[in-house]
Amino acid sequence: MKRVLMIVALLAAVAGLAVASGQEDASGAASEPMAASGAGGYLEAPMLAERVAAGELPPVNERLPESPLVLTLERSAAPDGMLDELKVGSYGGTVRLINLAPNFAPEMYFMTLETMLSRPGWISMEHPLTGNVFESYEISPDKTTFTFHMRHGMRWSDGEPLTTEDVAFYHEDILHNEQLTPNIASRYRSGLAPTGDVYQFEVIDDYTWRITFSEPTPGFLDEVNKPWLDYTLFLQPKHYLAQFHADYADADDLAAKVAAADLLADEWPRLFNLKMLTPWEGKTPDVIDIPVLHPWRVTSSSPTQTVFERNPYYFKVDAAGNQLPYIDRIVSTKVEGPEGANLKIIAGEVDLADELAKISSLPLYRENEGNGYLALASGVPYNPVVHAFNFGYEDPVWRQLADDVRFRSALNLAINRDEIIEAVYYGFASPPVWIPAEFNPEEANRLLDEVGLDKRDNDGWRLRPDGERFEINLEVAAHLPDTVPANELIAEHYKAVGIFTTLKVVEIGLLFEHRNANQLQIDTVWNEATTMHAFGHARQHLIHHIPVWNQWYNSGGSAGEEPPEWFQELYDLGIAIGPGIPWDQEIVDRYQQTFYDTIPQINATYNPGTVLIVNGNLDNVFTKGVAQWVIYSAEQLFYGN
Repeated sequence: MKRVLMIVALLAAVAGLAVASGQEDASGAASEPMAASGAGGYLEAPMLAERVAAGELPPVNERLPESPLVLTLERSAAPDGMLDELKVGSYGGTVRLINLAPNFAPEMYFMTLETMLSRPGWISMEHPLTGNVFESYEISPDKTTFTFHMRHGMRWSDGEPLTTEDVAFYHEDILHNEQLTPNIASRYRSGLAPTGDVYQFEVIDDYTWRITFSEPTPGFLDEVNKPWLDYTLFLQPKHYLAQFHADYADADDLAAKVAAADLLADEWPRLFNLKMLTPWEGKTPDVIDIPVLHPWRVTSSSPTQTVFERNPYYFKVDAAGNQLPYIDRIVSTKVEGPEGANLKIIAGEVDLADELAKISSLPLYRENEGNGYLALASGVPYNPVVHAFNFGYEDPVWRQLADDVRFRSALNLAINRDEIIEAVYYGFASPPVWIPAEFNPEEANRLLDEVGLDKRDNDGWRLRPDGERFEINLEVAAHLPDTVPANELIAEHYKAVGIFTTLKVVEIGLLFEHRNANQLQIDTVWNEATTMHAFGHARQHLIHHIPVWNQWYNSGGSAGEEPPEWFQELYDLGIAIGPGIPWDQEIVDRYQQTFYDTIPQINATYNPGTVLIVNGNLDNVFTKGVAQWVIYSAEQLFYGN
């Protein structure tokens, strides 16, 4: 089964996305013309040509690898059919973003990712992985050995060469250093299993390296090249990070750096991890200096604003030989809450917004499109509002109830999806299909009585078997515009069947801390266990909100708590449809039916809509599909003339 769950109907014509020439870009300056540089036939941005002329940079042909990646319509980040034409763009301009959490802009997170290999859009496993950071690869017939070929002459953003020394540094000095990596993730293990053997790493030459698993691991490349991951899981700039590593740095110099960071004398691993960039890293002041392979690099970072500028050594060019990216810089500014985000958007002060644009605000956005932006109805590749049960929460009464499918079914039946779809998603969502979608508060009340919550206090709230008031305490982060209003409605639905329910809005970082500390009854963070956009997510999205079960799986049963048989069956089925494994419709059907019968999570809707806000002068923008695909391909965006 090959399904892409997306909202593709646009509510207004979007022809003429690139507006007439002569218009100003977001920074207030007309887009700059191309500038030729070097004898290799490549072209570069005027801001870099100026630095070449001043002697600050080598010519562009010396900054690019011998075989740069050439973006074409067939080899771009656009999935098939999403973009009719990939245009040769023009240089210049600033893209303005907004963010709620300090030092973290959701859009910039995706715009500064580069996978080892690439599959545009990640929507069909039939599309082969092609080169990206690494030029090519080979797989042994038995799926145990994977060989990678790097691009000769490729450089970090500071101009230093990229070689297998950087790959070896990661594998030998980070991955296998217990102080830096106490637990080696399953992505590095045979069979992608938490208890599998860690693969063997081997350097062949300066630009070739190999890994070998002890057993066939066909899903490896798909697992580690998802578009939301990054090369940083396999290589790091040794020439920079060695100064923070105890095996390389001068002891006195390292001690001084540790002290300057207000850390204890033996806490060099904490300092190292602060300085090392990872895929899920916020763009904080700690990582400003680290060399990168991304289109843009952080040049300044504060709690209120983060600035990125183009990487002069970026390894991609367009079909005309223009070094990418086209956009000079990105500026992300913190706003106060979803309403602050909306005010910025309708004022025309935001050039690209995905996660903070509200589908319920689409009429408002459309009314103000004259301010220079377009509001495009689009889809998301996940369920943004999910109640995932933590079956390992410390309270024994909660555990007993949560483990009873009648209780989970009761909460599910109590939710009025029609109200959520209309009030939060403005009609752009559907009822769930992976779990029952019926709204039946009468049956919900009957089931709650049946599981032992049949007694109530004087205020009508249900009592636990021990006589105390039964409570559900929800923690919700406002990092997505629909999470708070949707959960507010769900809290009222739970109250309507007699369950005392509270809702507290917290920072997403604090919510993750509470999840990891096993302090949540129900995890409310977006989840992909009930979508097929991304293969292999069952391993993560079925389990990460249940710390004690997660520990059991990751330790091979030596830590944490063993899940019950029904969950193990669901989990095994989820893994059996993971990446790199031939599609088996029978297994998919069994997984979906088991999920439907057991209701391990409650998703509020299915296929919810979102809005993609784009500056009306931005070009090479997809106008249909999943909004995040535009952000994955930001190096090809440009301001039209």
